[in-house]
Amino acid sequence: MSSVLVEPLELETLVNPASDEPAASLATDLSMVGHVRVSLTAILGDVELPLAELMDLKAGVVVALDRQMDEPVTLALNGKPVATAHLVAVGDHFGVQIEKVL
Repeated sequence: MSSVLVEPLELETLVNPASDEPAASLATDLSMVGHVRVSLTAILGDVELPLAELMDLKAGVVVALDRQMDEPVTLALNGKPVATAHLVAVGDHFGVQIEKVL
């Protein structure tokens, strides 16, 4: 079995030659990708149940989730948590108020 030597990689900060300032990162300059639509999912909670119970689900059955009513929900982008939030009412719709960006 051969061993692999891993060394840290240090990169220079990109500088805008016109102003000698650091170049804008993708996080701050969204001019190239700002129009791209993404899907953000609010995860209210989870539950594990036996397959037989899953097959018995029908209208009117209540399924208790693993979170308390006052606990924050998780906002996920492509299945990865990106923020926590609290549920709010926005007119006739649910909404989320961001508590913390992860």
